[in-house]
Amino acid sequence: MDRTTTNQLVALQRRLAAWREAHGGRAHRGAPIPDELWAEATRIAARVGVGATARATRLHAGRLRERVHASAAETGSATLTTTFVELPSPTPHASVGLATPSGVSTVLVLENGHGDRVRVEVAGSDARDVVVGVASALWGRR
Repeated sequence: MDRTTTNQLVALQRRLAAWREAHGGRAHRGAPIPDELWAEATRIAARVGVGATARATRLHAGRLRERVHASAAETGSATLTTTFVELPSPTPHASVGLATPSGVSTVLVLENGHGDRVRVEVAGSDARDVVVGVASALWGRR
């Protein structure tokens, strides 16, 4: 995250904290967060991700994601499209099945819809099985 975005996120955190302080009591419970704060959070989330923004601002990730997607649809932004990338299987080696050559490493970054992210680096082992296992654990499927 660049310095400008970091500064904007910190400023948003402060503005939200001040708003929550002023509107967080029992008398104001259920008061909606102002649209201008949601708009700012949406702009930041479109750049750095919903999960990171939601954690930093204590906003509901699902609601923020809806606003980011709605904003992208309004502006015609293609940055939020879901993509599928097929990874080629390693070349089979007779003596070790599908293991990669010892000098080769595979780096994979997985992120789910909640913004949870994991980086996996596999060297000299069966990368496919490791990646499938990590992805299954991250998304809760076996």
